[in-house]
Amino acid sequence: MSLRAHLLRGIFGTLGLTVASAGLAFINGVLLARLLGATDYGIYSSAIAVVLLVTLPLSLGFDRLIVRNVAAARSDESWSLARGLISRAVLLVVPVTLVGIVILGVGARLLELSLADETLPVLWLALLMVPLTALMILRRAVTLGVKRIVSSQLPESMIRPGIFTLLLAAAYLLARQMSAVDAMALNVVSVVVALAAGLFLLWRQLPDELRHAKPRYATRSWVREAVPFALAAGAQTVMNQIDIILVGALAGPAQAGLYAVASRGASLTLFGAMAVGTTLMPTAAQLWAHDEHARLQRVVTRAARGAFLFAFAIAVVLWLFGPQFLLLFGEEFVAANTTLAVLALASVIDCGFGIAGLMLSMTGNQGLNLGAMAAAVATRVVLGFVLIPILGAVGAAVAAVVAIGVVNVLATWFAARRLRIDATPLGLRRWQQP
Repeated sequence: MSLRAHLLRGIFGTLGLTVASAGLAFINGVLLARLLGATDYGIYSSAIAVVLLVTLPLSLGFDRLIVRNVAAARSDESWSLARGLISRAVLLVVPVTLVGIVILGVGARLLELSLADETLPVLWLALLMVPLTALMILRRAVTLGVKRIVSSQLPESMIRPGIFTLLLAAAYLLARQMSAVDAMALNVVSVVVALAAGLFLLWRQLPDELRHAKPRYATRSWVREAVPFALAAGAQTVMNQIDIILVGALAGPAQAGLYAVASRGASLTLFGAMAVGTTLMPTAAQLWAHDEHARLQRVVTRAARGAFLFAFAIAVVLWLFGPQFLLLFGEEFVAANTTLAVLALASVIDCGFGIAGLMLSMTGNQGLNLGAMAAAVATRVVLGFVLIPILGAVGAAVAAVVAIGVVNVLATWFAARRLRIDATPLGLRRWQQP
């Protein structure tokens, strides 16, 4: 299969999965909002945000490293190193995540007096998903590294939300209401089923070269390379999840519920970017490793343009029909319309700058991506503390716009200077040559 055909197949396959997954996530969001109400939905969303906040950092950055190394594997020696990397990642990540959730659980218990009545049991249930989700991330990285683009996403994109949809629909038909604790328990069940299915698919799809390779280890080198990935993943997760936590802490769970619904709606704009990023990661690593820089520039430019056009088109729909969209979640969520509009703008800005962060990570320059992310996180947190007490959920959305501008300006500049690649939709040819 040609590179163009492979990329198109991967992008459209991923986009199809993303749309289907978003449809399930949308149904789940509507069911949760109607079953829980704004306050309980805010508690549930805050607990999920904590899980997402810690899972990627506790994966220690091995997921991106696995994608890059497995995708570039060609000789018997590199297959052996790839096999060793996968084994070492599992042996390091599982204990770290278990220790992490114990520390978080104890810390939450010590802070119990400052938490809402139902928050602590919801959080404890949510923490059970951290090691399970970390294993799903590593499984996905291996499958993506061997260029099983669509298959790599099935457990997370279809099986997990599909099982959750069935469970929530049954609860809605039988009870019409539930607590945040019940909702989180159903989510844990869906994660267990998805992990089991994902591991089964992975075992069937591993190439023989990787399956039968004798593991070789370069642990010190891997850890040194993975640390910037882990820190960047942590920074990216903070960028994506800290808003809900801050809104819940500074403005209350009801405002957090409004922000969570608006954020779910704005995420529709990023489907194209998600499809492009997932498909491009192994290809970018391979092209860069083989010094096919001009070819890589063409691929990056086309991918960035497609992601931006998709984001802008969806954002226009949300700007025009935001209240009607939010009404699907319930009348009380229509108040999140302004927040939805600002977050959609943030996504358009994000895609307008292209995919510089991904390019830095897949070319061994994850440290530069970490620097850009750290600056953006600091901006987002500081502005959040200033604006959320004044503007509520809207203040968090404004902070998101500024922070996204910061990370993209820095990452784009780093990619241009270090890689001589223009990662924006413009694709300026003068940056192709060193």
